[in-house]
Amino acid sequence: MSGVDWNLLHDAYGRAAGIPLLLQQLDDFPAEPEAESEPWFTLWSTLCHQGDVYSASFAAVVAMDAILAKAPERATPSFFGLPACIEIARTNKGHEVPKQFAQPYWAALEGLARSALVYLRDGKEQDTRASALSLIAASVGEARIAEVLLEVQEDALNDLLEWLRSR
Repeated sequence: MSGVDWNLLHDAYGRAAGIPLLLQQLDDFPAEPEAESEPWFTLWSTLCHQGDVYSASFAAVVAMDAILAKAPERATPSFFGLPACIEIARTNKGHEVPKQFAQPYWAALEGLARSALVYLRDGKEQDTRASALSLIAASVGEARIAEVLLEVQEDALNDLLEWLRSR
């Protein structure tokens, strides 16, 4: 997000000066073979830490939208999951989006939802599809549904469906 002074923003650990370098790494659409894969691991832990969000979280969503809009078919789970988590946390904690980011943030959620729809048309990766659905739910104000979609694992979902069918 050009024009943002990240030194004035905060993340879970203080000033958010390091966030732009992490976001730049997303331009290469890095793979996410495991939860600790960088730069995603650090972005998650600094921008949506223990169910809370920070001023840098909202600016980062805008930057992620700009990156993903270039090639939504290359998305990995966190391109949708992290912004969904940020919106879920914002809703759950009752935080307002800072005024300087309000318009760009809401526009970015809409843009990410459009990218999610593009991914869902052809994307095959199940974890990314679940994250895309979660992002869409979060972007339309359905934080509880978004949280379920983001958190439920495939095997737990299968167990739940089996239990519901047996009733």
